[in-house]
Amino acid sequence: MKKQLLTAGLALAAFSLSAVESMAADVYTKCNWLNDATSAVSFTFDDGLPNQFSKALPILDKYGFKGTFFIVTDWATRDDIWQTLKEMSENGHEIASHTLTHPSVAGTRELTESKAIIEQKIGKPCLTIAYPYCNFPSDEEALEENYIAGRVCNLNDNMVSPITRDMYNLASFMTGTESAIRTSEDFTNRLSKAYQKKEWCAFLIHEVDGDGYSSTKASDLRSAMSYLSTYVKRNRYWVGTYAEIAQYIKENTSTKVTEVSADADSLVVSLTNSLDTALYFSPLTVKRTMPDGWAQVSATQDGREIKTWVSGSTLYFNAVPNRGDVVIRVTETTRVRQLSQDLNDEPATVSFSNDGITVISEMPVSSLQLSDLSGRTVRSSEGESFMPVGNIPPGNYMLGITLQDGSACAKKLFLSR
Repeated sequence: MKKQLLTAGLALAAFSLSAVESMAADVYTKCNWLNDATSAVSFTFDDGLPNQFSKALPILDKYGFKGTFFIVTDWATRDDIWQTLKEMSENGHEIASHTLTHPSVAGTRELTESKAIIEQKIGKPCLTIAYPYCNFPSDEEALEENYIAGRVCNLNDNMVSPITRDMYNLASFMTGTESAIRTSEDFTNRLSKAYQKKEWCAFLIHEVDGDGYSSTKASDLRSAMSYLSTYVKRNRYWVGTYAEIAQYIKENTSTKVTEVSADADSLVVSLTNSLDTALYFSPLTVKRTMPDGWAQVSATQDGREIKTWVSGSTLYFNAVPNRGDVVIRVTETTRVRQLSQDLNDEPATVSFSNDGITVISEMPVSSLQLSDLSGRTVRSSEGESFMPVGNIPPGNYMLGITLQDGSACAKKLFLSR
């Protein structure tokens, strides 16, 4: 019977064809949160109180987290306060509006003038607002014209979904003596709920180690951030400013990802939406399955290098919508070679190429099963004599081969890059 052999050239042609066909397929997924984190967290501070700067800010900076400070602009009466706020902004913290005078219900002037003052003093856009006493403003049109998001208080113990459409009624959780979050354990419990629900948890903080309203202990903040720092590394949480996470949600729900072109060595992808680029400039995390044979990649957007990484068989990249095409290039490919002699030579042998493994036998192949040495199946196929090895991590594997007459054999392999 004629031997079955799939050449490396045919495999490459098959990949090129599948890559072109994928242009019409929905092969890209926008991740719910930046870097494909499971949940999102923000630390927000109301009123611009001195002990927030002296007590909380050093803790944020120690762990590399960026907070949002909602300022009542009429209360910031000294130049040194604004200098501190400007320096905080330059270090990545968000300076946002808590209105002009902290009224019970904010009207048009409270919304517009506080924003204008912050932008003039800080030199950056003021994008978000926290409503005093958590009361929704009286001028909804002015609110939406001036801000991308607004923060209220706890809404029936609900957090914020990554697909929410109501950006001006975003829940938060107050901390301190007048709240249900008073201890480090309370912080941890709330963070655990955010992780379990895969949602956004924003903390609303007033005094820190002070005598004023609903004071939060700095030691409890430190414990919460220490806990977060451990799990941020494991990608459970993304800690971002209020504006960053609000931008991400809006971009994620409105951005279209399109594969412009694809070949054996590169992919070109566009991210587009109708949002104002002066207000929305947060990078989105997008993922897709790695093309067969690719091991490592690099990526640029508008000629600038952007973050990209590979986890298992998935390729990830961070790109800003409406900033030009993303070009992803393969920088390293997977190669395969045989580690040791076949466990038995009959009734099949194996040949190797850069693309994969080809089984050569007189009898047609019924199934192939590639397993790691613990016995876990890594890849399998039915009725095919060729198995691609792209996206499979380097290491030792066992290839089980079953032919249509029921005979079987096993081969020990080593995949290397």
